[in-house]
Amino acid sequence: MGQAGSFHLFVALRWLLSVVRRTHDDRPAWLKRSVASLPDWDVPTDRSVFPVRVKENTAPMVILGIDAHKRSHTVVAIDEHGPHLASRTVGTTTGDHLRMLRWVDQLGPDRRWAVEDCRHLSRRLERDLLAAGETITRVPAKLMAHVRDSARTYGKSDPIDALAVARAVLREPDLPTARLDGPDRDVRLLSDHREALVCERTRVVNRLRWHLHELGPSWDPRARSLDRASAYDAIEERLRPFDDLVAGLA
Repeated sequence: MGQAGSFHLFVALRWLLSVVRRTHDDRPAWLKRSVASLPDWDVPTDRSVFPVRVKENTAPMVILGIDAHKRSHTVVAIDEHGPHLASRTVGTTTGDHLRMLRWVDQLGPDRRWAVEDCRHLSRRLERDLLAAGETITRVPAKLMAHVRDSARTYGKSDPIDALAVARAVLREPDLPTARLDGPDRDVRLLSDHREALVCERTRVVNRLRWHLHELGPSWDPRARSLDRASAYDAIEERLRPFDDLVAGLA
């Protein structure tokens, strides 16, 4: 029962007691002696004795979705229920990011950023926001597939995509949070570079084998024999009599 209901209950109880007291006073003397008198309850009627709690007017959470590009970033702000609040397009330098933060301060202090996980485009942006103490959620690219096709709004795609990124955070509350890069990024970069070198070597070896097969179908170097430098010396010696383009490419 709420406080207003409690107040009305006490008022009704006081009225009932006043009726009982009048009935009590009209009893005959023999009945008054045989039945104990009712207590004289003092029921408060002032509303001030029932304090009303006033809920603090807290600002809603603001979600800021970003559509990141090489030359510009588009920011769309929504509240925790999804409606569009504001939007803006900024540059990609640190100075542009600081101006964007000053603009976002007008929307409220309780905010959360949502960035599609394409770090080759958003790395500087994430670094600047994290250095400013902001909270960033990374939205996987697979969640954004076909968002443009299913959008009900037509026009420039950047605000539509940024709005979709922001609303993806509302749908998926357990998305990963961005943090500053550490040694793990160095290991990842070295691992990616090694993988790229291995793939490039495989392409070169396969191309060489096809050229050698064209020059002489019976000439097929053994598997893994091209891992040694001596094997390339033998191939170079065998290619000397040829003067066509295929031999030059090989």
